[in-house]
Amino acid sequence: MIMPQVSKILVVDDSGLARQMMGDELLQAGFEVVYAKDGLEAIHSAFTQMPDLIVLDINMPRINGYQVCRLLKDHPGTSHIPILIETSKAATQAVDDPRSWSFETGADAFMDKSETSDIVGLVQKLLKKNLLAKAKYVPLSPMPDIEVMMALSTLLDKQLYQDVTRLKNLSDKKSSFVANVSHELKSPMAVIKGSLQNMKLGLLGPVSEKQLKSINLAIGTVDRLSRMIRDLLDVAKMEAGKLELNKSVFDLEELVSELMELYLPSSVEKKINLSCQCEQGLNLTADRDRILQVLANLVSNSIKFTPEGGAVILQACKKGSYLLIKIMDTGHGIDPENIGSIFDKFKRLDGEKEEGTGLGLAIARDLVALHGGDIWVESELGKGATFFVELPL
Repeated sequence: MIMPQVSKILVVDDSGLARQMMGDELLQAGFEVVYAKDGLEAIHSAFTQMPDLIVLDINMPRINGYQVCRLLKDHPGTSHIPILIETSKAATQAVDDPRSWSFETGADAFMDKSETSDIVGLVQKLLKKNLLAKAKYVPLSPMPDIEVMMALSTLLDKQLYQDVTRLKNLSDKKSSFVANVSHELKSPMAVIKGSLQNMKLGLLGPVSEKQLKSINLAIGTVDRLSRMIRDLLDVAKMEAGKLELNKSVFDLEELVSELMELYLPSSVEKKINLSCQCEQGLNLTADRDRILQVLANLVSNSIKFTPEGGAVILQACKKGSYLLIKIMDTGHGIDPENIGSIFDKFKRLDGEKEEGTGLGLAIARDLVALHGGDIWVESELGKGATFFVELPL
């Protein structure tokens, strides 16, 4: 079989200069050259132009070269087209073995951009090698636009499914890792705190005032780390769908009294008036510890962001078949730009100085949702904020 006089080469690169330089070399060698500046254009051109060979860059916007190669090699209409993957040294360093990546995606050859002096020879070699394989295929004409769109849709749907599956697997591995690490850290932290408490009580010998100050500082640090570990473990469990609720019937007024007692010292320290207005006789069927965790997070945040001399008020009342809890403060309020994302994971508000994971409100939202309830916030900058928690009775 005689090789065609003119073979059509599709050059794909997001760099206009690189496309032009590569195209000029191929044009001078007598090839017909068509161009694409990104992955989507490359796929479209592969179906509409039916090139004899594709020179494909790796690093491109929207869809990278590896993905384009895999998609084209998986489609019967383009699987026979030889693909030459080219990349830069920077991209080569970004993966352990770019050559294996290229061949795993179905590429026919690999070339470093810094070694393009023999590009014409490599293209000719691939075209000759493809002649015998090409005889197995029925000659295809460029596809009509409607068929191109259908093919593109199929390919992109497949790519999207693969990407989502890969991301889910990565997310599952991340959650598992965080859960395991957090779990392993819980016991050592408990041992450290126990030892510090023994030192504080003088069980290990006399303690000077200076030593007591250092011990209290260390205990406070351990408590913060323990809260971070608990938060990370909670998030990992909820992401994996493994957080179980231990529901029971309890008196809400008793829980609120416990909450007020818990945060009275910090409110007194900041000279903040902490008060509650709880309707009597409200019995809630829920996980008591988790509801306490939600409300503690909200009250703690309100105290944190309320200036000295301000007020934090908790109100609870029955509203139809739901319990409505409001935590109101006279703090600085929340910027309207942050309202929509305040319950996002790792979200930290402007001006937040204390260390934390940024997970508290995200965990509160998820715990309320697990109980079949809802949580939201209303705020006007400079006039404080009100958090609402609605739970089924």
